[in-house]
Amino acid sequence: MSASPDAAAGAAGNEAMGPPPLDFDFSATPGYKGYLQRNLNIALISFSTFFIILRLGTRAFIVKGLGLDDLVGFIAYAALVSFSSMEIRGALSKDLSTFDRARKGVKEWAWTDQCVVH
Repeated sequence: MSASPDAAAGAAGNEAMGPPPLDFDFSATPGYKGYLQRNLNIALISFSTFFIILRLGTRAFIVKGLGLDDLVGFIAYAALVSFSSMEIRGALSKDLSTFDRARKGVKEWAWTDQCVVH
């Protein structure tokens, strides 16, 4: 069975569009919700910071010993903060042209990430 002409035309239209230009201003699009992404990442960093300080403080001063699980938790926390910081930077920028052209892959990833927010 073949697809309907409308479905084929719609699929062809989506493929032809491709990603927007590198200097596309996402904040000018209707329904832009970059502030939600920023707020969620700020909340994530805040809660994670509170709990990692609470855990490491308890393990260091009450239990008197840090373990391998604390090291793994801190590495995960560092990865979370770095990723969320990049997300916040992308949500706060007027457009994604603040990344240099050498980071084209990061821009394409950020474009995909912005589309998921909508």
